[in-house]
Amino acid sequence: MNFALSDEQVLLREAARGALSRFGNIEAARQALEDLRALPDLWPTVVEAGWPGMLIEEEHGGAGLGAFDALLVAEECGRVLASVPLLGLLPATTILTAAGDRSLSAIANGELRPAFVPARPPGDVEQLWTVDPRSGFARAPAPLASIEGDEVVFDGVVAFVPDVPSADELVAVGVTGEGTAVAGVFRDGPGVAVDRVVRYDATRAL
Repeated sequence: MNFALSDEQVLLREAARGALSRFGNIEAARQALEDLRALPDLWPTVVEAGWPGMLIEEEHGGAGLGAFDALLVAEECGRVLASVPLLGLLPATTILTAAGDRSLSAIANGELRPAFVPARPPGDVEQLWTVDPRSGFARAPAPLASIEGDEVVFDGVVAFVPDVPSADELVAVGVTGEGTAVAGVFRDGPGVAVDRVVRYDATRAL
């Protein structure tokens, strides 16, 4: 089995490294602990590099790459502490691609920025779907979801979700009477409230 990177993957990694080298990301990450305005706006660079569409098929304007390819880009972002919202973006685009969502083209060209709002499935410790709590150590119940025609209505709170404050659309998981539902919700939609929280890493708004 060959574990070496392909020529295309090497070029992808080098292109990501080159794009990020134009910014003093590590120093900005330090300064942002005192002043968030120190962080550079990397979204235009992200869009220019085509990263929003990495996991979206070419027919929708994406690159049609795989998860490992996206991992190479994410690794370069982490290497220099770049404030690029891949943690929320990539899972969201994967889900929306699987669903054949109509917003894929807008996401691929950077017009729409989604973020994934996850829930943990039942396991050996927790018997229900749960999310991170606002405080304490006990897991909180996942939001409830009710399906009303073509719409999904969520009711609940999810704390400490990466990249949500900068997102336009939230791809959320909720619990229904029959199982779970996943749907997109616009961040500025009715009944949606997002409180920005910065903890130990100023490059990753929660």
